Amino acid sequence: MDLPKIMKCKGYDVKGADICSNYVTEELLSMGITVYNEHDEENVKGADFVIASTAIKETNPEYAYAKKKMV
Repeated sequence: MDLPKIMKCKGYDVKGADICSNYVTEELLSMGITVYNEHDEENVKGADFVIASTAIKETNPEYAYAKKKMV
């Protein structure tokens, strides 16, 4: 089981972003996890923490916002 599913099962409010819809995003949606279809700093405003994979570039608006706000 991957991290978003584990966190959701533990009762956390989980959100994520992926510009490509696929079986993974569909499964996350079916679990009640919000999946945004665009990368925008609004997606992470108010978050207690942000987790990003190594594939995310520093220019990603969500990553840049989280880094600036030290989330």
